[in-house]
Amino acid sequence: MATTRSPLRAGIVSAVALLVGALAFPRTIFCQTIIITIAGHVKTADGSPVPNGATVSLETGRGERVAAQPVGADGSFEFDQVAPKNYYLTVTAENYQTFRQFVNAGMGVSAYYTVDVTLKPLANVKAPASALPALTDEAAPKSARKEYKAGAEALKKNDLKKARQHLGKAVAEYPCYARAQASLALVDVAYHKTDEAESALQKAVQCDGTYLNSYYMLGELYQNEKKLKESEAVLSQGLRVAPSSWPLLNQLGRTHYAMGKYREAASDFEQAESLHPDMPPEFHLELANVYVQMDRYGRALAEMETYLRLDPNGRFAASARRASEALRKQGVTPVTTQSNPARPGNP
Repeated sequence: MATTRSPLRAGIVSAVALLVGALAFPRTIFCQTIIITIAGHVKTADGSPVPNGATVSLETGRGERVAAQPVGADGSFEFDQVAPKNYYLTVTAENYQTFRQFVNAGMGVSAYYTVDVTLKPLANVKAPASALPALTDEAAPKSARKEYKAGAEALKKNDLKKARQHLGKAVAEYPCYARAQASLALVDVAYHKTDEAESALQKAVQCDGTYLNSYYMLGELYQNEKKLKESEAVLSQGLRVAPSSWPLLNQLGRTHYAMGKYREAASDFEQAESLHPDMPPEFHLELANVYVQMDRYGRALAEMETYLRLDPNGRFAASARRASEALRKQGVTPVTTQSNPARPGNP
């Protein structure tokens, strides 16, 4: 028997339309006017090394992403050329609780703002393998590591020309320097040289299968280029190396959503959340979109209302509120379990 799709679906999808792709590359920061700097240092409460793949992002008070960057190997980060506004600074790392702090820079009374970050481990989780240095870090010659360090510092200061010079020297001396190849890809993306970025990340994956950030970045690059099968393949490859990597699962969920594989996307997102319960608020709208496509309106409603509890004044709050109100008017009630998902007319 043919299934009749609810006419409400199109309105719901439109109401909670999301920027599904997460920023793995610091694209917008390079066009800001130099005004203030927001910098800091990340450490872990349990004294473990800051995990590979830890990222720090900066959003305006309205939820607009300004910039994102990987946390440095020494735990440092710096956003230069930032306009004087109020921001939220967020740090995510595998197997650690998400850190989020308000930065009151709206008055521009200072040219330099410092945020010290302490990441707290999730309960009952073993230290992740990605907390260890990439294998090729130690194999790289000392001179190559010196060039990488200089390039990474230049990248954090948005000096792309200098960053490319040093990172180029690092990989020329040691082509299998995975971390340097990944950082070079960030520069190439900023210059819109996606072919070069793709080659650098492919080399990083080929040379060091333990460096999870390369899989994530390459998977997202493929996604942005609409190479969805390639994105699915490389993210799946990374998950074979680290099955409990929630960032890779989360990114794979976005790829599967873009491919129209909604059942797989739901599974990916649900597994990611089970490994990292402290997901950012927008995650719940991404998952709501998946459930809408699957006609699981009760579960979609639950995710929308979770988002509204976490970020009642967020960027997508008005759209999520309209969508949730429309569902409730149709008799839908929130469903937080797999069984008996509610549908319009069948609460």
